[in-house]
Amino acid sequence: MKVLFLSNIHFIPHVHWDREWLRSTDASRIKLCYFFDRLIDMLENDPQMKYFTFDGQTAALEDYLSIKPFQKERIARLVKARKLFIGPWYVQPDMIIPSGEALLRNFNYRISICTVIWTLPPSWMGSRCIWSK
Repeated sequence: MKVLFLSNIHFIPHVHWDREWLRSTDASRIKLCYFFDRLIDMLENDPQMKYFTFDGQTAALEDYLSIKPFQKERIARLVKARKLFIGPWYVQPDMIIPSGEALLRNFNYRISICTVIWTLPPSWMGSRCIWSK
């Protein structure tokens, strides 16, 4: 039997963010602020932290910016530098509950958030929202 050794292993740092799963909205937002503050610092200052994928949704980012709007430019720089990947959804879809229409509206709402908040057109790379110039 031939043993195959892995020559390339990719570690993709990410988080699964449940907005109101185990906590109240306020408790979740407090934890989100601590999380995003630390994440921004790491992405800007830690050379080993090359990129981060934020759970495929933009609603949590909107929650964070409603509390700390002064962080928008720092986040925008990280998104433009392709260090922070957000989207492609507004909120994480539940594949059992919503109709196809709900999934499309969720996706389309994210497009308007991307273009309004970031004033950049979103494009696709796999399942992540990336930015083109």
